[in-house]
Amino acid sequence: MAGKLHRVLLADDGSEHARAGCQLLAALPLSSDAEVVALRVFIPLQAAEHARFEEQLQKTVAYLAENGIEARSELLLGYPADKILEYAAVFHPDLIVMGAKGLRSVFSLGSVAAHVVEEGGWPVLVARAPYRELRHIVLALDDSASSQAAEDFVRQFPWPNNVRVTVLHVIAPPPLELIYDPLMMTNVDYYAVQMLDEEEQRRRAEAHARAEDLLHKAVTRLQAAGLEARSHIMLGDAAAKIIEYVQREPVDLIVVADQGKSSLRAWLLGSVARQLMTHAPISVLVVRGKR
Repeated sequence: MAGKLHRVLLADDGSEHARAGCQLLAALPLSSDAEVVALRVFIPLQAAEHARFEEQLQKTVAYLAENGIEARSELLLGYPADKILEYAAVFHPDLIVMGAKGLRSVFSLGSVAAHVVEEGGWPVLVARAPYRELRHIVLALDDSASSQAAEDFVRQFPWPNNVRVTVLHVIAPPPLELIYDPLMMTNVDYYAVQMLDEEEQRRRAEAHARAEDLLHKAVTRLQAAGLEARSHIMLGDAAAKIIEYVQREPVDLIVVADQGKSSLRAWLLGSVARQLMTHAPISVLVVRGKR
């Protein structure tokens, strides 16, 4: 599998999260002919710091070389998200590695990382400090074509030895039914309760059976690719349950699919991938499905 990442773009902005991404990359058994580029983008107001940025890039290249990865550096003037996307459009990376947020970001997810994931067409590993050795991976899977692309990527990825994969599927909870009850009225007329009647129990059992079949097939394919894999099913909101799982278990990386450019409503509600990138305490690898 080591030959599957032929080109890797490392977006290095000098932040602790970018350093964690560099460490993650250095731990991968890349093939000797893999082409790796360490890219630093600085805005016009930082032009006076050109020499310092160049020195930092060379330290990144040297660190990768110490770990058996030959890389070259690129220092570009412009706005980070735009320049990363422009460079990737020419370089055609198999993977982009970048930090969850940069030096000056005050948000949980840096705007540059969010923009590259949302607008780009490449798998993006959004690294979060501190660095964690890749031993336990969670692959969040559903029955979509995008999730199949994520599974394919995991099977072909050059993981370190002895990594294990948990294929995780979250079944959506039963719908909420609004019931009017005068005795329960406070300052609102309705309250929501979950109705678990016989029909809902039947639907849940069918969903669980479909999930078991989906995960069994995925685990079989992952094991055939030489990976140690097992499955796990949860019930509830997908992003919340995945985060709950990685907070409870020793997980080092989440792999999730994303369908690409979304509608305004989907952006406001937040996709599972976006919620994980924002709120998960560990690194997230987003694999792009069909737009």
